[in-house]
Amino acid sequence: MDTDQSASPPMVVRTLLGAAGLAFSIKCLRTVLNRSVTPVRLVIHNDGSLGEEQKDQLRKDLSPSVTFVDTAEADDVVMPCLSHYPLLREFRAREVLAKKILDCSLLEESGRMRFCDSDIIFFRKYAGLFGATQGNECLFMQDIRSSYSFYWKLEARSLFPLPGRLNSGLIDFPTAALDLDLMEAALASGTLESVLWREQTLWAVLASRLKPLYPRGVIVPKRTAMPSDSLAWHLVTPLRPNWNVDDLIARVSAQAETVAHLELVRMQPVTYPRYMFLRTMSGLVRRGRLARMKMKSLRARPNS
Repeated sequence: MDTDQSASPPMVVRTLLGAAGLAFSIKCLRTVLNRSVTPVRLVIHNDGSLGEEQKDQLRKDLSPSVTFVDTAEADDVVMPCLSHYPLLREFRAREVLAKKILDCSLLEESGRMRFCDSDIIFFRKYAGLFGATQGNECLFMQDIRSSYSFYWKLEARSLFPLPGRLNSGLIDFPTAALDLDLMEAALASGTLESVLWREQTLWAVLASRLKPLYPRGVIVPKRTAMPSDSLAWHLVTPLRPNWNVDDLIARVSAQAETVAHLELVRMQPVTYPRYMFLRTMSGLVRRGRLARMKMKSLRARPNS
């Protein structure tokens, strides 16, 4: 019996992509494909800015098997599903990241939606990362801190007991658990007052009803991080100036063929008192900076 893994059907992994920063995204997505022991087929959801020239470039630089989901195609499936959910329709119309949680999940037919952000770079070969979960398990990566958009009113604790430090850069999620009623209720609760991280917060709300796991070694790197110690880095926008992607890949080339051992760990709940303290202190620091800027501006004005 032939057990060659290359003969197995490719694992469908989705991503959301636009024309901005395309060269950087290609470098990262190439590692998603090339570092996987099992075949991966990439499905790219167009944020609306990819034209035919960019699509041809992606097929050339990544794989001829790359497929695209454009807005009109997604609308035909997604909009009827949202006909009774006005807040979710508004969320999708206003925020491009809504396509990540709504379009990618509602268009997935296999029963599990697997997603990788286009700014995650893999340093070593990996096996079982996508497809490691089953039943009520779901997979995300772990963040440096809990980055959610809730305004932390007291009732948010009982309404949404969230897993801590969930980062939606990497996802393996059972589509049957995409609870549109719960998501609509979260948007209607008045606790998601900040636009920042709203999509990630809704993933955390859904994951709170499941068994959320994260893989060790897939991280948002700190300045002192070494790529040789990790399976993959999520190079979120504020961190990108700190590293050169080509240099990072070259530094770990000797380890690139070593298959990383995959260890999945259960996410722990948010520690609300500590989280609320940090958010409060952050707000005070921000207001202090604004006050100093205002004072400096007033002092700089010429006397009338």
